[in-house]
Amino acid sequence: MAREHRSSRTRRNFIKTAGAAGLVGLAGCGGSGDGGGGSGSDGGSGSDGGSTGGSGSGTTTLQFWTLFAGGDGKAMKSMVDQFNEEHDSIQVERQRQPFAEYYDKLFTAMTGGNAPDLAVFHTTELQRFKQALQPLGDTLSSGAADQYVSSIWDSTEFDGSRVAVPLDTHPNGLYYNKDIFEEAGLDPESPRPRSRN
Repeated sequence: MAREHRSSRTRRNFIKTAGAAGLVGLAGCGGSGDGGGGSGSDGGSGSDGGSTGGSGSGTTTLQFWTLFAGGDGKAMKSMVDQFNEEHDSIQVERQRQPFAEYYDKLFTAMTGGNAPDLAVFHTTELQRFKQALQPLGDTLSSGAADQYVSSIWDSTEFDGSRVAVPLDTHPNGLYYNKDIFEEAGLDPESPRPRSRN
């Protein structure tokens, strides 16, 4: 019981500190198991999760699962490395999980009581996992919402509880050549596709 309270408190402290350091967008997961974890490299090993103490050193290690590879993986590694260099009392152990297996592994870890302390989620997956996520509560500064477009910020809240902080977004765009529209007899200012009979 004391272990769960300590884990919750250290996650809250990490989220406050991580937000100040620019490491936002991490959804806090609701597990408190003592996982060993992987190497934190981009090779996806280690499916254990949970926070681990630093053997009396006063350092708390948080397990962080991510699915990023390639350029995104390097950027995330750089963010975590910078955070770890700037903080002695909290260290983040990043574990990249294979993209195709990520949510299945995460679901298994969460339902098995061995979830990572932090994890990356697509907002389309948050609904599926919302019952197992730890609400962020008062861990964010009062002006945090002002840093985001409201529709993106709102997508990480369910039933009045914020369960994540946005990390990035993927806008869709439509480009078209107005001259070709005019040549085809279409109105370039109203490019709505219509089916023809």
